[in-house]
Amino acid sequence: MNTKDEVRRIRIQEWKKIFEDKAASGLSAKDYCLKNGIGKDQYFYWQRIVRDSVLTEMKDSKFTELSVPVSTDMFFALSVPSPISITVGKGTITVQDKESLRMVMEVLLSAQ
Repeated sequence: MNTKDEVRRIRIQEWKKIFEDKAASGLSAKDYCLKNGIGKDQYFYWQRIVRDSVLTEMKDSKFTELSVPVSTDMFFALSVPSPISITVGKGTITVQDKESLRMVMEVLLSAQ
């Protein structure tokens, strides 16, 4: 890594800390910049740079999709209110009891 890249990496880390501090402060970007002597243009410039850096890191990292088996039993661990209405688009299904809900959930899970 050359010196220019290293300086940029360090600046990005510094600005990440500034953005975390701003978020914790609860202030607007404008008020935070005024309070901390940061130029508004500088703040938004580095915000864009840091976002691009984070997105690049995410794109370059490797993700693996995990398949988690889903059981309809997990939907009934808690009490189920009755009746339950499920609306999708213009259609609505109303179930009156746990067994009907179990059947609906099995159909929905198998349709995945």
